[in-house]
Amino acid sequence: MFGLERLSETLNRHADASPEDLIHQVRAAVDAFADGAPQFDDITMLSLKYRGPQAQEEPPCE
Repeated sequence: MFGLERLSETLNRHADASPEDLIHQVRAAVDAFADGAPQFDDITMLSLKYRGPQAQEEPPCE
């Protein structure tokens, strides 16, 4: 199995990548690991970019 350790290594290696590029990097790592073996299970990936907490709006003046 590709496993969480390999996934973590791949994510850490590309920590500054955009979410779209990160998906491509993970897929490339999975393909390299599979080394041409036929895929026997689904692969689903989702990548998000956390932008931190939103600034709270000030309450309207009364």
